[in-house]
Amino acid sequence: MTAPARREVVRLMKQRGMSERHALRVVGMSASALRYVPRPDGNVELRQQIVDMAQRYRRYGAPMIYLKLRQAGHRVNHML
Repeated sequence: MTAPARREVVRLMKQRGMSERHALRVVGMSASALRYVPRPDGNVELRQQIVDMAQRYRRYGAPMIYLKLRQAGHRVNHML
């Protein structure tokens, strides 16, 4: 069962009168996982460029794509 599905089960159990702690224990989930909110993805543009390069240059591996992105002036892995 995925984490979003477990969150939904815990919410349903809470609506039916079960305590949050007991519902979490039954489902096998931590309270921090229940309250987790993912951060927005800030690498959408870079991710698309990587996919485009991988499709265009099928023989390139990850190190070569990384090198080409760095040569093009992109900030990859917080290095420039």
